[in-house]
Amino acid sequence: MADHEDPEFVMSQVKLAATDKAAGDLRQAISLLEQTLADSQRVLGTDHVATAAVRSDLAAAYRAAGELQRAVPLLEQAVADAERTLGDEHQVTLLFRNNLAAGYQDTGEVRLAIRLYEQTLAAQERVLGAENSHTLTTLNNLARAYGAAGEVRRALPLLGARGR
Repeated sequence: MADHEDPEFVMSQVKLAATDKAAGDLRQAISLLEQTLADSQRVLGTDHVATAAVRSDLAAAYRAAGELQRAVPLLEQAVADAERTLGDEHQVTLLFRNNLAAGYQDTGEVRLAIRLYEQTLAAQERVLGAENSHTLTTLNNLARAYGAAGEVRRALPLLGARGR
């Protein structure tokens, strides 16, 4: 079996890309993640949750590089894949939704981001609990989105709601 056909090799490439991204080499990280996504789709299948995770990682690299128009469709696909394979309220699905809302906010779709943050936060509070770190991240993201939309009165209670 060739290296690119081995699922473990494919997933190791994700770790290598994360290292490149952390080192500030976004071009290399993006290139590696693009190849890894193609490999993951071929080896694991387009519906595999790991393939959705690679899509999400590639979208994050695109966001970091300011390539928002490339990031958002990947985030949308990752959310759709996670919803289909894991369910609407799975922890991974909720994480991907938070990332998608951030992508919307980055592209100026603040109202759309707010709606998605609100839905995600409600689900995270039910599924993960109000004090879970992912829930708190979404809460803070929602507060910032409210602020970006000029709705400071809605943002302030969220920031003080849990002593954060």
